[in-house]
Parts: sequence; structure tokens; C-alpha cells
Amino acid sequence: MPQQFTTELPDEDQPVLGNGVEDEVAVDRESAPTNYGSVRIQIRETGQSAWDSSATGFAEFIGAYDTLTMEFVGRADGEEYEVRARTETEHRTGAWTEPAAIITQFPSPSGLTATVADPTTVELVWTDNADNEDGFIVEERRAYEGEFGPWRQIATLPPDTTAFEAGASPDTTVEYRVTAFTEHSAASDTAGAVTTPALGLKPRGVQASGWHVEVERPDGAGVVEPTILADVTASPRLNGKPEVRIPVPRADKWLDEEWERQPMRVWRDGERLPIERFDDARIVRGDGGDYVELVGRGGTALNARYQDEVRDQSAHDVMRDVLAATGYAYTVDPAPADAGELFGTLFEPADWRNYTDINDLLDPVDIETGAVAPRRTAVMTPLPQLESAGVDIVSDATTNWTTSNALEIDVGETRSTQWTFETEYRIPADHVGVHFRVAYDFEGYLLVYLDDQKIASVARSQRSGDTSVEWVDMLQLGGGRTVDEIDDLDPGQHTLRIEASETDPSIPQAPLGPAGSMYLDMPVVVDEREWDPSTFANTLDASGRLDGPPGVYSTQTVDFRIQPIQRATGATLTGTFSDTTNDQAIGVGPIETDVQEATNTTSIDRDFASSTRDFIARVTLGGADGDQADGPNDGVEQYYTNYRTVPQTLSELTIEYDALGSPSITDSLDDPIEEVLTRKAQRANCIWEVQWDADVGGPRIIVSQIGQRTSDADPDIANYDVSKDLSREVSGATVYGRSQPVEGEAFTASLSGTNLANDRIRANTERVYAPDGAEFESVEESGDEVAGDYEIEYQDGFISITDGGDMTAGQDYLIDYSWQPVGSTERDVSFDNHRVETLNAIRSDTAAAGAASFIVDELDSPQWEAEVIIPQREAGFALVDAIAPSQLPSPGDERFEIRSIDEGAGEISLTLGARLSAGDVIDKIERSLSETAREV
Repeated sequence: MPQQFTTELPDEDQPVLGNGVEDEVAVDRESAPTNYGSVRIQIRETGQSAWDSSATGFAEFIGAYDTLTMEFVGRADGEEYEVRARTETEHRTGAWTEPAAIITQFPSPSGLTATVADPTTVELVWTDNADNEDGFIVEERRAYEGEFGPWRQIATLPPDTTAFEAGASPDTTVEYRVTAFTEHSAASDTAGAVTTPALGLKPRGVQASGWHVEVERPDGAGVVEPTILADVTASPRLNGKPEVRIPVPRADKWLDEEWERQPMRVWRDGERLPIERFDDARIVRGDGGDYVELVGRGGTALNARYQDEVRDQSAHDVMRDVLAATGYAYTVDPAPADAGELFGTLFEPADWRNYTDINDLLDPVDIETGAVAPRRTAVMTPLPQLESAGVDIVSDATTNWTTSNALEIDVGETRSTQWTFETEYRIPADHVGVHFRVAYDFEGYLLVYLDDQKIASVARSQRSGDTSVEWVDMLQLGGGRTVDEIDDLDPGQHTLRIEASETDPSIPQAPLGPAGSMYLDMPVVVDEREWDPSTFANTLDASGRLDGPPGVYSTQTVDFRIQPIQRATGATLTGTFSDTTNDQAIGVGPIETDVQEATNTTSIDRDFASSTRDFIARVTLGGADGDQADGPNDGVEQYYTNYRTVPQTLSELTIEYDALGSPSITDSLDDPIEEVLTRKAQRANCIWEVQWDADVGGPRIIVSQIGQRTSDADPDIANYDVSKDLSREVSGATVYGRSQPVEGEAFTASLSGTNLANDRIRANTERVYAPDGAEFESVEESGDEVAGDYEIEYQDGFISITDGGDMTAGQDYLIDYSWQPVGSTERDVSFDNHRVETLNAIRSDTAAAGAASFIVDELDSPQWEAEVIIPQREAGFALVDAIAPSQLPSPGDERFEIRSIDEGAGEISLTLGARLSAGDVIDKIERSLSETAREV
């Protein structure tokens, strides 16, 4: 009866999306993977949970298999959509592609005009071109001495708004910008600059000495210059907003609500101070009667709420983002940096395991032998191992056989042969490939079995008379077989068997032959994720071997995620490779999608665009082209090919990085700007201050570290006290990490002992057992020195079996245990002060050694502290600039760091330290190596 087959249906390729037309999402398939059936394409708004009509924005298109382009119309402006597709026939359905996302075109507002209505009002009008905005943001920026300052947000308006009345200051040049926004997009329009007229009042001059104060009238009719009764109390502040208290004659107007938060300007000795607003008035009883104390403050924009989700940013960058939201000019001095910090050298199995996600069962990469090496992804069994009784190697130099040899299977004599091969990791059933380079010159049947499962039946009704070989996919010859009918190829030994016959017991047809022979030139079992059979070579090189794929080792990319103690702005990698030919490469980058690689070399150096808490060290390994003398696959090289038969290995990887002295921040921020700025400044050992910047005509926020800025200011330091603590200096350090579990480590039993992969094993945590699960007892557990099956030396990681136990020398066993990473370093000094720490964030010996080195580097000299008092009057509103390194009796070129800041009557008191304390160093390591630095 006729046989029915269902051919495989290729899956759809990822579609390419476009948003070049408003309200549309264009889909381009680029090519059709099928030659029959249809394609189904679906769209929905990103974030929906269903792919049906219940999902917002859902639509569906079904077209012929060769439809390459289509458009979804009627989409909302500035909205993010995701699209998926699959192939279909009446018999089979392909897999959905991973959803691809795109944001639709978002039109900006247009025609924005700014019209001056009066000296304090500007009318804005624009056209709303979007149909889906969440609202509008209105911003302004003022011109100071011919240059525009930063943009400042002045209003957030609801959707569909097309006009706004903006308040303005008299005699001011200003630009306006209106931005329409959605959750996913934003677009802006900017109006030309306009200038408001002056109020017609003659400004009074600012005196070259003494105090001068102006407060804008609430009715917009100029300013009031109050009479100052006594000296003004000025309070410049570190990590706080500046303030002045101005005594003026009592007048009820200062207590009226309409005067609250009016703009205020203050000068002292002709110099403008960073005071912006009249905030409060207090009635004070003095010797001459009652008077009013006007309270003015600067940095008022720091009161605004700040919201953000911060992920892996330096504290300095977070402060820059926070300050950008104020609209003020700002300067955040660079964080200290050190180039060429040693992270460590990876060379042990524990190192490889700790920094990469290789699965020993599933991945074609081996990291358990001390080096990183590719595993065999194509298994070629040499011809002599295929021979059996009556099945022999024959030679013919006139054919295209590799090295002129092939295995002859005499079908006329119904011969058969079987051989074993070994896989090194699990190959899923649907990716197993069995390919023979063969010639069919026979009548009859050839049946092929993989692990006793029939995978192919080759029927020939007449001989071809041709012994030229070509590649044949044996798994495509199995009748109605599906991948569900074969098993995954687990690591270990497997068998292939070929049987010649005149019938196939599973097919009720008349016998064929038997006569003639099949000539097997080369069998290969491959992982088809790693090798494309359509690229298999069928031509020979000058030595008579295949001149191309398949090779034994395919190209593997291994990423190591490196998290140093400090943030990194660049890195240098140096590897010890066994070979650097073909696809070998080494690379480094801040994330997986931004790795810069150097091919056929052992090192790379790269600067990152921005700092990062961790980074990727990447190596690419595969196979080198070999010969019979230099590889573990000499039989393959003798009979088949030299193409990529020698594994490329990495035995050591040394990692250095350029360190940035700014802690990593991962945080959910929702607080006033002043609180956020202060917290992040404290984390980064910084101080901040509001100063007046005459160049921009407004406040500027300065963020710096003590002694980082140079200044001509030289206020007298009222007094100082410097102390030196020798107990802080260490001679060496040892760091223990958190215990690490190991499961299923294989070892070969020996009476003389076997080294395990790790030492410093925690006593009595081991479990020793056979592959069948049978467990064994240690001498210590047995309580008898002559009983028990094994002994283990925990510190050295050494296990030996006993002569009278149940374990057998030469047999393979498994062990589970816990071990503790440790690293140590010593200085060549004349005193002994060794510090020992246990840090739970440490997971490997390399990380422990790096932490120990960091401790020694940070604690290699005494601790200095200084108490410094700065008079506010002399320093003025530039306290940051007043603290210069030359004013402090500093030890060498060390930078003082802040321990505390206190404000007293007329002075600022700082407690400074010239080096981190031991506790600070340990805390810095713990926080840097923890998975996140999230603050609560």
C-alpha cells in the first residue's frame, strides 16, 4: 500500500519591523522559508498577556507563504507594539517567532509660537499632531549675557492641550519648548526667543561694600529694596541649601501671603549670593523694638520630587542625572580613577565555574579539567573500528574516497557491522545528525540502527555501477520516523549498526537482491546546532583528505561575567591559549551585546564608554587544523580529515581593569532632590554646595571631594588636630569566602590517592557514591581505623580508598562536598599584623585573592584623621573651594575623606580621614560584590 509522509515545515524567520509611516507598523519577512502554505502574523501592544482579540491593539494577518511584506494600520502614535509570526499548512504549524518590538512614529507638536502679553506673561500656542499623547511638558530657558542656560520644566499639561500662559520675569530673554510624550516616546517643538519688556523702573546700584537686598513685588511692579537694620546672618552650607536672615523694619506686608516665595536677590560687598527666594518672615523683639527677619534661601529647585529607577550606575553619574532635573547649572568633579588594577587570574575549575554558566551535561564546552576546551560536536569513528567479520577496508585510488579507503559492506553476502562511539554532552534528539559519506552499488536493503533503534532503511532495486561517494543524511531515510521515536544522545557510549538484507521486516514488500556492495567512506554523528550538513565538504585536498567541514570541534563562545570590587571603565585581558588560528578570539565589553573582539591573538585592551559594575570577558575557541602527530584524534586525521581536529584550549585568563572610585548604585528613587543628592554624595564620599555662577546668571551646584578642587581662597583654619593610627596598617590579609557546593564530581579510585578539583573541603560534608547510587563510608564515620571504604584529607582535597573496603581501585565514583574559597597576600615588612576576614560575597579562590590584595592595598599605611574648623564669614558661599590640600597637614598625596560635617555658630566643622578605616574597606568590598547595591 502507498506510504504517506509529512515533510518538515520550516519555522518562520524573525520579521523586520518599520515605523516610517504614521499610524502604521510595517512587517518585512525578507524571505519565505517555505514553498507552500501560509504565514500568520499577529500584533499587540507590548505588555499585554494574551495574543487574541482581548489584547489591546491586537490584529492578525494571514497571507500566502510567499507574501513578504504587509502593514498593520490604524496604530496609536508613539505606542510600543510587538509582532510575531509563524508558518502554517493544513498539516503542520510552525513555531512562533520571538516577539519583535517597535514604537510607532510619534509626531511632534508644530507651529509653536511665543507671544509676549505683558512684562510678566508669555502666551504659548501650538498644534497637537499626535492622537495618543499622555500629556505635554512645557520648558523654558533664559539667556544670561547672550548665552542660554539649561532648560527648566515649568508645567506638565493634560492631553489635547494646545495653549499655555507662562509666567515670566520682566526684561528677560527666554525660549520655550513644548514636548508631547507617551510612556514610550517623546517629541518636541521649540519657539524662537522672545524678550519681555522692562517695567520702566530705574534699577538701583549695588554697593561695593555691605549688603544689598531686592525682593520682587507680587504685583509685578518692580522690586522692593528693604532697609537693613543690622548685619545679615549668612549661612553657606555643605550638603544643604544656603540661607540668609535679614533684619528689616517691621511692616505688615512681609507677613502677607502674597509676598510668600517671591524672587529675592542678595549681594554682599558687591558679590551676588546664591539666594533665590523670600521664604519666611519672623517677628523678632530687639532692644529698639520689634523688627522683621526676612529668611531667604537658595537651591529652591532642590525641593522638587525626583523619581527614577537606577540600574547599575556610578554614584557620580546618578548625581549628574539628579542635578540635570533641577534646571540649574552643575559641576560634578570626576571620580578618582586607577588604571591597571589586577582582578586576578582564572585557571582552576572553580574559577571557570564561578564566572560562567556552562552546564557540564548540556554544553559542548569542558571546564572541569582545569582548562576551558571545546568538546567534540562531530564524532567520526576511524575505519579500522568499523571492520568486522567479512566487512573490511578496501582501497581504490581512482575514486573520491578519503585517503583512497572505504569500508565495503557486501550486501550480496548480507554482511553487517557494528561499532561504538562516545559523545561528551547531551545532544537533543531533534538535533542529532547521522551522516554517511557513501556509495550505493547494490540491490537489496541496508538497515541502520542507532542504539538499537532503526533510523534508516535504504532500498535499491538495481546496482548503480558507481563507487563515488557523497554525503547522505541517514535520519531522512527512516520512513515515517519522527524525532520523538529516537532518544537524546546522552554523554557516554552509543552504537551504530548496519545490516545488509534482502528484506526490511517493517515493510511488506517483495525481496530485493541481494547483490553488490555499499561503500562507506566516512560516518559522522553530529550536533546539527553546531554543524550545517549542507556545508559538508565533498572534495579532497592534496593529501587525499576532506578539505572542509565537518571538523571534530566547532566554534564555541564562552562568556565570563567579571565583577570587580570597584566599578570598571575599561579592562585588559591576557589569555594562555594552546592555539590562535581559525576562529579563536578574545574579547571584552560592558554587556553581552557590546563585546569588542580581537581575533587570532592572546590579549585585548579596551576602554568602555561608561563605567560598569561588571563586565564580560569573552573567549572564542574551536578546532585547530591538525595532523597525525599533534592531536587526540589521530585516527580521524589518518583516514578522513585534518580540518579542525585539535581542540583549542584556554588554560589561564589574567584580568586587569581600570577602576573608578565611585560606588555602584541600583536603587528606586522617590524623594526630594536634596535628599537624593545628599545620600548619593555620602556614598561617593563627596560634598555638595550651591554657589552663584555669574557666567550663567544663576545658581550652580558643585559636587566634589575634599581637596579635589584648587582655589585661590585661603581662609584661616581656626584650628586643627591631626592624629595618626599605626594599628590600621597591615602586613598581609587572608580572605575566606562562602562555602561552595559541588555535586557529582567524578574521580577514579586509587589506594595511593586522588586529588579532587578543590581543596579546603569542609569536614564531614562529603557524600561518596557509585554511579548506581550505592554510598560508601569513610574511616572516620566507621569509628574503626581498619574499617571504612575511604579516607579524605580535607585541607588538601585528597581522597584514597582503603585496602579492605568496598570500593575498587581503578573504578569511577562520584562525590558531593562543600569547600571554602580562600586567598591570601603578604607584604615584605618588618612587623606582623595579618588581617583575616570572611566575606560571603566571595565565591572563588581568584575573587578571594583579589579581595585580599585590595585590603592590603587600602591598609598598607597608617590611618590619619584631622579635625578642621572653617569660619563661614571668611569662606563665604564657596566652602568647597576653601578646603584646599595645601591647608591640611596631609600625609603624602593622600586625599582626605569626610567622616562628619557639623554646622555651628559662624563656622563649619569637618572630621576628615586621609585613608579608609579597616571596617570601611571591608564594607566597600561587601557592598561592591553583592548582587545589587539597592538602598532602602
